Amino acid sequence: CKICACDISDSKHFCKKCMEQDGVLAGTAAVYREGGRWHMGRITVTPSLRGQHRGTFLMKSVLTEVFAQGVDEIFLEARDATVHILRGFGAQIAGEPFTFYRGRVTPILLKRTDFVRNTRK
Repeated sequence: CKICACDISDSKHFCKKCMEQDGVLAGTAAVYREGGRWHMGRITVTPSLRGQHRGTFLMKSVLTEVFAQGVDEIFLEARDATVHILRGFGAQIAGEPFTFYRGRVTPILLKRTDFVRNTRK
């Protein structure tokens, strides 16, 4: 998979990233600043590539780049399938799960120091 660059210096409020495989869009991720805090939006992976850790690869890539650019923490509302991945990165549950569209999301907070400590290899 190939990941496009994510640079928050051009816009202090938004960063998007895409993942390609064989020249075809395979996934997307976005990080944005709202209400004084950084957020990660929904991670998407094309259905035929799900279950192959492509979403984990994309999330780790985005978070590595954004944290390297000076962001201290990122807030997410993660679907159940994503919570365990983020917990592996060092994220903490930041609130009670709630219904969002046809699923459930859990508020999550991931600090740069925890991410670096848990993804060092």
